[in-house]
Amino acid sequence: MPAIIAERRQVTVLFTDMVGFTTFSERSGEEAAFTLMRSLAKLMDEAVREQGGVVQSHRLEGAPELAQS
Repeated sequence: MPAIIAERRQVTVLFTDMVGFTTFSERSGEEAAFTLMRSLAKLMDEAVREQGGVVQSHRLEGAPELAQS
């Protein structure tokens, strides 16, 4: 079994909340809600990368962004 090598790193985690999103999605439908989420995620990803960060994942309930500092 290979040894696990731990490495300490400083990271930044970005949490976002779309105010009014539930109401918007109920009124606008699934397609519009999905399109909005994808557009906002793309903008956030671009901002993180412009700062030299790396986007590790997106979550449906909130959108944490991880960036190595």
